[in-house]
Amino acid sequence: TDRAWDIGFGSVNAVQLSALVLSALKADAEAYLGVPVREAVITVPAYFGEHQRRATRAAAEIAGLEAERIVNEPTAAALAYGLHARDVERRVVVIDLGGGTFDVTVLEIIEGIVEIQATAGDVQLGGDDFVEAIFAAVVADDGVAPATEEVAARLREACQRLVRALSTAEQATTTAPPLPGDAGARSLTFARETAEALWEPLLARIAAIIRRALRDGAVLPGAIAEVLLVGGASRMPCLARTAHAIFGKAPNAALPPDEAVALGAAVQAALKARDASVADLVVTDIAPFTMGIATSLRQGAAYVSGLYSPILQRGTTIPASRVERYLPIAPGQRRLFVEVFQGENALCQDNAALGKVDVALPRGTVEEQAIDVRFTYDLNGIL
Repeated sequence: TDRAWDIGFGSVNAVQLSALVLSALKADAEAYLGVPVREAVITVPAYFGEHQRRATRAAAEIAGLEAERIVNEPTAAALAYGLHARDVERRVVVIDLGGGTFDVTVLEIIEGIVEIQATAGDVQLGGDDFVEAIFAAVVADDGVAPATEEVAARLREACQRLVRALSTAEQATTTAPPLPGDAGARSLTFARETAEALWEPLLARIAAIIRRALRDGAVLPGAIAEVLLVGGASRMPCLARTAHAIFGKAPNAALPPDEAVALGAAVQAALKARDASVADLVVTDIAPFTMGIATSLRQGAAYVSGLYSPILQRGTTIPASRVERYLPIAPGQRRLFVEVFQGENALCQDNAALGKVDVALPRGTVEEQAIDVRFTYDLNGIL
């Protein structure tokens, strides 16, 4: 995001804000361990794209850390689960609902090998959307928008308290800022049934993403032995019911929702350090997005441009490298602009642009001017 925040000593962007958080964590770790900390395993939503992963690495560098590994959050949760289930063979689904993102990962555990088979998600869907649904309903019921941004922020905080309380209670009450003309704070009361009716569109989106992950992994719901819910927002009973409706079984509550991803990151750090306690644990991950370039196709005497030519397919086990050969449009062409995209759509305009490379071509026939385009995904899911 290009958004900036004012936090007292100045304006910061998302990378700088993330760096502040990482710096604080680094200081805490050094105070506890009594030694300098220079490397880190950092987790990100599985559906983070190229720009977001690079921004995460940049934030680590600002904080004085080398991002030794960037791990998908559901993969980290799977590692935490696999640490204690190395002697079993089973397919598992990890459903990760955080504050601002949602990910689903299908994996298989075989004799200590955690193999990621499919992942799907939405970086614009998370617990904040459930809060926003309550907020919108309250504002609509009030008939008047909050007077200032500060009042709106306080009202959102009240709605967040309601959502958290409704995870364990059928009805919740909290204080909220007063309406214009009122003397003091007011009470807001919401029933879980009312809230869940507002959340139905969000739950439908979640169910669709879960089913997409199953399709991508060519796995039927009945083949899933365990369903794991992680992420702070996963405590909402409606999410467990949505998962139960798809898989026909209650989710496994073995992992603490708030800590599962961090525990998995610790396991990944132990793997990197070749710790003997995880010597028999192996994890393989996959590319979350297809990578390709823009091409043109001759139709009669003209060319249709902006067509997406995939090179490295989503779902490929990483690290991976793929190469394709391309020809220039016209004989004698001296330069070729290779535009790189990320996404699954047939037209480049519907995918995310990552950048372009200007390639000088030698003199010769079209065939002699052919170029090989190679894409390589590293273990961090970065091109």
